[in-house]
Amino acid sequence: MDIVEIKSFLAVIEFRSFTLAAKRVHITQSAMSKRIQKMENELGVRLFIVEGSKITLTEAASHFVPYARQMLAAYNSALKSFKDDAQMLQHHIVVGATVFVSHYILPSFLSYLKTEESSLIIHIRTMAEHDIEDYLNRGTVDLVISPERDLPSKIIATQLWQEKYYYVANKSHELSQINRVLSLSDFVNYPAIFTQKSGVIRDKVERAFDESQLNLNVSLEISTLDAIKSLVEFNLGWSVLPSKLISDQLNVLNVDTTDIILNFNVFYLKKRMEERAITNFLHIFNKWQNQNSTDEKAS
Repeated sequence: MDIVEIKSFLAVIEFRSFTLAAKRVHITQSAMSKRIQKMENELGVRLFIVEGSKITLTEAASHFVPYARQMLAAYNSALKSFKDDAQMLQHHIVVGATVFVSHYILPSFLSYLKTEESSLIIHIRTMAEHDIEDYLNRGTVDLVISPERDLPSKIIATQLWQEKYYYVANKSHELSQINRVLSLSDFVNYPAIFTQKSGVIRDKVERAFDESQLNLNVSLEISTLDAIKSLVEFNLGWSVLPSKLISDQLNVLNVDTTDIILNFNVFYLKKRMEERAITNFLHIFNKWQNQNSTDEKAS
């Protein structure tokens, strides 16, 4: 038997009525009868004699009452203790993150987390941005940090920060040798290196080329920004990268086009928005961001 059945039994004891007891625990009279019958089957005794509207306790029921009250009291005590101690208990959370976030954002955050008196234990799962909805629905991850993406309304998306992306090429690349502001038309004859289609950055760049009625000449597709960076360093093409990945071997190209700004969001299911692990994570992450912002202004 479970605590729900114990509560139902004690409600019948209190009201001497299946109907009133059912109302007390917010179920139908039929459901109440089934709960009592289940208890009787488990205990192997009859608990109540029903004669019309009159209910009489059997000797077995009277004998069981103090035990039922002890069980309910123990349950309530354990529940209260757990709630009181919840702040001290460890809260595990699985954070899904794209490769860029896993490699260049979360290490600094995890280092900050060690300085906080937090009960939060974070597990990182690197994933592709197009898997967000599936991973959240399956419970594979608790939340995801990823570039902005259109998702169903049952998933909450909150912006965490923005990254500016730059057109880059090897310093010896032909584009790096042009001593003027470049236009997108200057790029069409040179091979580009990007992630596969449906990546947010590639979509933004392709849209810019389409609006200028130009073709984006993608010669290599590869899954991670780190790999793209390496290929550009080897002068195999140009690409678009965030500042954190721009090395001394690369040249930021001056291009007459709209800045590429990418929002990075945290995604989680709306039905889980009040879970302690998620609210704790967001609180600490925001504190870390505010500290970083303060440090950058001070420097």
